[in-house]
Amino acid sequence: MATVIIRPNDDLGVTDFKPSTGSHRYACIDESVLDTGDYIRSDDPGDYSYYAGYTSTGLSSETINSITIKFNGSQDEEDSATVISVNGQTTSIAINKSGSNWSVTLSANPATDSAWTVSDLKSLEIGYSFGSSKDGVYIYQHYVEVDYTSGGAQN
Repeated sequence: MATVIIRPNDDLGVTDFKPSTGSHRYACIDESVLDTGDYIRSDDPGDYSYYAGYTSTGLSSETINSITIKFNGSQDEEDSATVISVNGQTTSIAINKSGSNWSVTLSANPATDSAWTVSDLKSLEIGYSFGSSKDGVYIYQHYVEVDYTSGGAQN
């Protein structure tokens, strides 16, 4: 098994998340090395942010074992869950004030309930929304780690 990292390169839809610099939110969170100097921030409960156009994986006939959606961020309040939307289907993950690395691993594409394919990655859409009690949320980095097996071999 091997892994490859893919990053967003398009803002699909946003409500009230504000970029620290520029006008493209994805550009503030797509870096390969964590940079807390640029970020997106939400101060309003119920804000959401969606991303698409994930960079090419370079994969063609490989078997995708799972994807892990990763965020690095901070928040001003204690434990809560956030909703992650992947291709229109949602799942909740717990986040906490003391932690800065939040992630969720998905073995199947939630939109199809089938194993991930390379084609799925090309049309991947990921978003997140923080609960009604969330204020002061910062996202510094967001990416997807793709775990795969070479040559289409089954795991």
